[in-house]
Amino acid sequence: MFDKFSATSSNWDLNSDSLSLSIVVPVFNTRAYLRQALDSLVSAPLSQVEVIIVHDGGADGSLALAVDWVRHTPMRACVIDQANAGLSAARMAGLARARGRFVGFLDSDDLADVAVLAAMAEAGEGMACDVVLCRSVVLESNTFAVSRFYDAHIWDLIMGGRRFRRVTLDQEPRLLRLEPNANPRVIRRSFLHQVGLAFPEGLLFEDMAPHVHGLARAGHVGLLNETGYWYRVGRPGKITDERSARRFDAIHSVGLAIDAAAGLSREACANLALQAVRLLYWCAQNVTNADRARFLREAIGVVRRLEPETLRLARVAYSTDERERLLLGAFATGAHRVLYDMAGRRRPAPWPWLRLAMHPEGRTVVKLGLRALARPALGAARRIGGKLRGAAHA
Repeated sequence: MFDKFSATSSNWDLNSDSLSLSIVVPVFNTRAYLRQALDSLVSAPLSQVEVIIVHDGGADGSLALAVDWVRHTPMRACVIDQANAGLSAARMAGLARARGRFVGFLDSDDLADVAVLAAMAEAGEGMACDVVLCRSVVLESNTFAVSRFYDAHIWDLIMGGRRFRRVTLDQEPRLLRLEPNANPRVIRRSFLHQVGLAFPEGLLFEDMAPHVHGLARAGHVGLLNETGYWYRVGRPGKITDERSARRFDAIHSVGLAIDAAAGLSREACANLALQAVRLLYWCAQNVTNADRARFLREAIGVVRRLEPETLRLARVAYSTDERERLLLGAFATGAHRVLYDMAGRRRPAPWPWLRLAMHPEGRTVVKLGLRALARPALGAARRIGGKLRGAAHA
């Protein structure tokens, strides 16, 4: 692995005492999207923000593009070139060079509003927050359509219309329901080193444990109720879209997150359970058909490391819709075949549901499942009824 500068901007060596934010951009074979990602950072206050691009191997010309951008940008910026070591290692290499009081991350196929990121660092400094989070949205790669991210309703619940909140995890355990990705946040660099915050290497979904660790150890967490990050979806070659055995990394990552949650309140762990079940079920839907049964057995095992009362609290007090309650109940009761049929979009077999009904907690899952199965038929009946009434009045 090389740890060297391939290029620096003309102002890189100026006094760095004023730098409030370092943004680390790991790059691997994303040349088609890289310039747009980097250009989204250019409106930053030039004296306060630096950009550290880590070229993590690859052979699509991304390095040459990054070097050219650094040599022509008005920002403080550099390129580090290293042999391919993965996203986590690239992030850590960038952090080793960071000089800002806060650090943030941008994946090289996404976009950021750097003015929002800079405002987050400023708020973190002024409000004594170790971590500051912002909202994200989804950017469709082909049409550039923008839509709400899956955690938008949790943001709505937490913020209640306020522009900024300063909280602790004990005060607001729903923080662990927010997207664990490292990107829509800034972290105080001294805090990061103090608590040993690091990204595990060689894993997909590597953000889960650092997300829990960082929020658990933070003195205060800031929440800025503005959109600062755009996740690009629908592009060819995106790692998290793979239908492969790498989905099993999610199980390991959830296990590390549960380890990081040791000692947290039951309320915090209940919210972690909901985030874990969301991730694991999504991976179960997208793993290969041949691997789905084994994946779900292992996924159920890691979720059931949490105490039964914690899983019950998650379902009763913190879940926000029937689908969440159904999934959480199925994981909690070990309803492997029920989850297998749901994730594979198979016609449900009756016997797993009958067996589940014998379990005290399983009866609630069965009721939720029956309602979920009946809902499409009821919706179709209502639509047909509406058409018939319309025809009768015509």
